[in-house]
Amino acid sequence: MGDIMASKLFDKLNLQQAEAVRIVSGPVMAVAGAGSGKTRVLTNRVAYLIDEVGIPANRILAITFTNRAAEEMKSRVFKLIQLPLKGIWISTFHAMGAKILRNDIHHLGYENNFQIIDDDDTVIITKNILKDLNYDPKQYNPKALSNLVEAAKADPIVLEIQTQPFKKVLGEVFEEYQSFLKKNNLVDFQDLLVLILRLFREFPEVLKKYQNWFEYILVDEFQDTNDLQYDIVHLLAQKHKNLFIVGDEDQSIYAFRGANIQNIRKFMRDFPDYHKIILNQNYRSKKTILDAANAVIKHNRNRIPKDLFSE
Repeated sequence: MGDIMASKLFDKLNLQQAEAVRIVSGPVMAVAGAGSGKTRVLTNRVAYLIDEVGIPANRILAITFTNRAAEEMKSRVFKLIQLPLKGIWISTFHAMGAKILRNDIHHLGYENNFQIIDDDDTVIITKNILKDLNYDPKQYNPKALSNLVEAAKADPIVLEIQTQPFKKVLGEVFEEYQSFLKKNNLVDFQDLLVLILRLFREFPEVLKKYQNWFEYILVDEFQDTNDLQYDIVHLLAQKHKNLFIVGDEDQSIYAFRGANIQNIRKFMRDFPDYHKIILNQNYRSKKTILDAANAVIKHNRNRIPKDLFSE
């Protein structure tokens, strides 16, 4: 069974892809160009860890950026192996945050049955707070304020760099907003990351539990992680150091959401014994298109060099 399984895992992979699947221990960075089959690498790696290496499915954490990508990954892994995948964590950062907080948010003084509010709710709450504080919502845009409150949760410097009188208004709204959420046992999307970090930093025993738990961590689209997400992954990977990242600095698309393209550099600094694999065979485009793309991309500063090619 194992041999049949192994051949099924590797028969559609090129040499670099197969290497990315097989290197099991320690930090690994796969620099994956567009159309280079990285989803296949990630799913086959998860299947390989479970089926060949014998890692229990629930000790693996695979993080991707959209619910759709997470579902796609799950269904591909299901197709590859016959073993039950009970308890495997394949999810977005926010879904992972919600799951951890459901177990452990009580340490921070919330109830475990908290409700998650969406962006529309945050704007309504901000608007009501403005009125309660006797500020005119026509003068201070609730949506813009709500975005700044979210940014300030991740980085308090946002509150400091404003000029008066706006600085005072934002500071008051921020305080009221935070206390309203806590009083009503509510968390917003940003809290799903911010509160996880607080939990890990203030309660070392909680961090230790998850560090022990996740023996293998895989992160897709690493160039699109923001600082909060980087810090969460960095903390979780401290014990086993089996962190596999797939990224391409040339493809970062979430800068407007705070994505930090430097996170690939941080990974190289924080895990100096990493193994690097370049996935540069493109399965999506013809050679002429790739030549044009390579010519443009090579002017990006500080990038990890890789020239895409196609058969």
